[in-house]
Amino acid sequence: MTILELRQARDPEIAALADYVYEHVFVHYTMKQWGQTPEEIDPNTTARVPVFLSRDDRYFQDTYQGMPLEGYTALFQRVWPGGGWPGRGDSPAWTARHSPAR
Repeated sequence: MTILELRQARDPEIAALADYVYEHVFVHYTMKQWGQTPEEIDPNTTARVPVFLSRDDRYFQDTYQGMPLEGYTALFQRVWPGGGWPGRGDSPAWTARHSPAR
């Protein structure tokens, strides 16, 4: 269900919650992303941001979700022992890109 549909809900509590989310999150995100209000954008575009009414507080509603037990830093340290993984400030690519012009 989209936020615009939820704002039209018959249940006044759901409609009030939808208005709150719309005014405090959705409008600002849409204006920043598209430079337009949600009403000015094709409904198919705004419909790509689903709203779930649930007590499930997980980010995704996938059956199986997880985080690395020791965090992502430890995971990447095991994948790239000794460092130098992509995006790190001391990698050759980063150094070459951010070196002063010669």
